[in-house]
Amino acid sequence: MNALHRVTTAALAASLMLFAGYPDVAAAGSRSEQVAQEDINDVHSGLLRAYNAKNAIGVASFYTDDAILMPPNLAPVKSKIAVGDFMRQILAPPFGGILMNIAETVVSGDYAFSTGYYTMLRADGTTLDTGKFVEVLKNDGGWKIYRDIYNSDMVAATQPAQTTPAGSVTNSRAAGSGVQATAPRKMRASLATTMARPPRTGVPYMMNERSP
Repeated sequence: MNALHRVTTAALAASLMLFAGYPDVAAAGSRSEQVAQEDINDVHSGLLRAYNAKNAIGVASFYTDDAILMPPNLAPVKSKIAVGDFMRQILAPPFGGILMNIAETVVSGDYAFSTGYYTMLRADGTTLDTGKFVEVLKNDGGWKIYRDIYNSDMVAATQPAQTTPAGSVTNSRAAGSGVQATAPRKMRASLATTMARPPRTGVPYMMNERSP
């Protein structure tokens, strides 16, 4: 009976010690997530600056080596190097700048996802394209974009997209930036019409950093 009493007492003491330490564990987890959120905010701020500086290599530096970018109506762009090559086309005229609105970021361990909206501008400040995106970020010695998919809000044209001499078309965010990408001739151009969208509401913050 005494042995049972000692075991019960020991178990109770261990439980009390565990619960006593729980607030510290929870606080540490909360701090860790807060740090991750801040680091990811820094990633997005740096990404925005690179876009508006028209620095394709700078944009690609925020992607993992094995990143996959999934633009609309095009094959996936695989690897950081390929993303850099793609961005050289994206950032060509008539691209003038971009606004990014991060709606949500959720962190789970070494992975996170962000959702948001973008507005691409011409050099004169008029709207070139608007759309939304979802990113998966990975913490591997620092937060970087692991997967990225986006699509345009612009109304598609009813007529077939214009083709280039090489038989390629201009499409979506790539189209707005003058990117020529091989695709079926019957694909509709996402940017046949240009229109401004009303601002979204209910988002934590707006990042708006354009080069002078």
